[in-house]
Amino acid sequence: MMNIDTEHRPSAQDWPRSRIKMHLEDKGWTLRRLSVAHGRMPTAIAQALYRPCSPPLEQIVAEEIGVQPAEIWPSRYPGGVRARNCELVGKNNTTTRRKRTNPTVEVIHGQ
Repeated sequence: MMNIDTEHRPSAQDWPRSRIKMHLEDKGWTLRRLSVAHGRMPTAIAQALYRPCSPPLEQIVAEEIGVQPAEIWPSRYPGGVRARNCELVGKNNTTTRRKRTNPTVEVIHGQ
């Protein structure tokens, strides 16, 4: 018997969010309940589906589905190794890094 989930999916393509949600729902989870069950904010897991900046959340999702994170998000794990956070750019993974600013301003008096 053919496994549709693995045999018809290109290896370099991330799973659609709907597929991830379907697998979690099959295990009895909603994104919100899974987030709260792991001590996170209610929207944390949902953010992991849209933004590539949280390997711990990706790990939670993958463990609940029963696969490795690299299988769900191959673009985030090139060569099976997690790419650096917030530096991934792709069709569904657009992230802008924020510049750090120094909040102190030096004021010179009397000049």
